[in-house]
Amino acid sequence: MKKHIFLSLMLLVAAIAPVRAIETASQVLSKCATAFSQAPSLSATVSVTASGESIDMTMLISQQRFMLESPQMALWYDGVTQWTYDKDSREVNITEPTPDELLECNPFAIINYYSKAYTARRLAGDGTVVELASKSRSANVRRAVITIDESTNMPAKIVLTMSSGHTMVAVVKSIKRGANVPDARFRYDRTKYPASEVIDLR
Repeated sequence: MKKHIFLSLMLLVAAIAPVRAIETASQVLSKCATAFSQAPSLSATVSVTASGESIDMTMLISQQRFMLESPQMALWYDGVTQWTYDKDSREVNITEPTPDELLECNPFAIINYYSKAYTARRLAGDGTVVELASKSRSANVRRAVITIDESTNMPAKIVLTMSSGHTMVAVVKSIKRGANVPDARFRYDRTKYPASEVIDLR
């Protein structure tokens, strides 16, 4: 008798217990985009592998703006203009990149553009994994696979597949929130990075 009562209670608890809904890919990415937009700034250390070579770089991100630095280069983007500094030649190229071009240097940028340019779906895997497929055949980045850290809603790994078939893998070693950052941090400063030549390609 007691056994039947126990089983009945267990079935009742199971019946009334709330069922956790599985989030859609869009919901997962929306939470990730919100985590980015609500942070005054983010500092990240990222390992990027492309064409068989790997580099470690540091990034400072604030909304659409970012600054990154590696042993070979430094790059600033203020939301419109991009400055790319080659440390060996000390040349600076100035451009106004398209969203597609931004992805080649800042894989996090896809978080801002996914809803307009990509179709999202969830994949099986460790953690939360989302695949983005480009809606345009002319897009330079055809596919992205993003692994989200469920505890922070931040990307842990981003794999981009280009139209050429090459891939770029960005593994996030660390990422943390910071305070507001002056606009000047996202623009080229000639006093800190002296240039031998400035090439304006706008």
